[in-house]
Amino acid sequence: MRMTDRSGDRYGDSMTMWPLRAPRRHTVAVDVCIALSVAAMEITSAALVARESGEPRLTVVAVALLLAETLPLVWVRRRPELVLAVSAIAACVFGIRNYPDPFLHLGALLALYALACLCPRRTTVIAGALTLLVAFAATALAGDADAVGFYLVGVTVALAWLLGWNQQTRVQELETERDFHAERVVAEERQRVARELHDIVAHRVSMMIVQSEAGGSVASGAGDDVAERFDAIAASGREALTELRRLLGVLRNQDDADQLAPQPSIDRLDSLVDEMAGAGLSVVLSVEGRVRSLPPGVELSGYRIVQEALTNSLRHAGPANVTVRLRYSDDALDLEIADDGPGRRGSSVGWGLVGIRERVAMFGGSLTVGERPGGGFLVGATLPLDAR
Repeated sequence: MRMTDRSGDRYGDSMTMWPLRAPRRHTVAVDVCIALSVAAMEITSAALVARESGEPRLTVVAVALLLAETLPLVWVRRRPELVLAVSAIAACVFGIRNYPDPFLHLGALLALYALACLCPRRTTVIAGALTLLVAFAATALAGDADAVGFYLVGVTVALAWLLGWNQQTRVQELETERDFHAERVVAEERQRVARELHDIVAHRVSMMIVQSEAGGSVASGAGDDVAERFDAIAASGREALTELRRLLGVLRNQDDADQLAPQPSIDRLDSLVDEMAGAGLSVVLSVEGRVRSLPPGVELSGYRIVQEALTNSLRHAGPANVTVRLRYSDDALDLEIADDGPGRRGSSVGWGLVGIRERVAMFGGSLTVGERPGGGFLVGATLPLDAR
């Protein structure tokens, strides 16, 4: 199956203070704002310390060191080790030169926090230990630190490191839970697909049995050999039907509410559209190409895909108009469900997409999902009619 996913925030990502992924355009802008804000805070606090303590005013070199400590935060998502090294060295040189210290060297602390969030555990432990040793060495070389100074340095460095470590642990737990949930949803959806296809196959096998028995009765006068062959076909069909029913007992849960309901098909899309309209969603259904009977599995999957896509629009799109297009071609059924709703899917995991993906994959089709350029959301699926 070929799948294109442009869903972005619609189906959600794990929420973190420092996301474990390459920066996108808006995250780069956020990082620039963070770096500039931290630089302004450090320079301002150092100037205040100088004025209150009567120390000399900040020099150009001091300001340059503070900028070297804070501005590299712009690249911390891509090169956290290098950013931490530059920020820590700049902070240490600043302290050794006995310039008026800011209240906190936030640039180096944020770089350590980000590294603890983003990097492997071993790298995080080594970087934390080295940063602590360098901070102690710089404090000692400054010459005016006492036990309280060493204590404050150790506490602030350890706190930044522990916060980053804890954040990475939390993110990993959330991702593990999400993956487990996704696997469970996939398994449940596959069971549902198997149950629905079982009913279709069982019906076809039953028809084969009936026709074989009827053929045996008609051919009874043509010779025992022909009649025995029809009886063998009917017996094999009955055995296959028994095995299918046994399989259904394994797949079907006791609380399946829809186990006696007839399987839907493309013909019932008008009823589905009316149902969604009753729920407040404006839906327009259009059909292109020569309408004809399709394989039962394609009919069922096409209905379910439209149903899941409309449910997604109803839940998340807000006030929206939805267009459902069915296109019959010689070798495929094309489905397109597009809404123009302003709603975003930032907190939704989008498990309905799992069912759509499984049904499209079953037929070796293609699936496209994502935000539309002009706003709204699009689900497009192609179901080949050639089962091979």
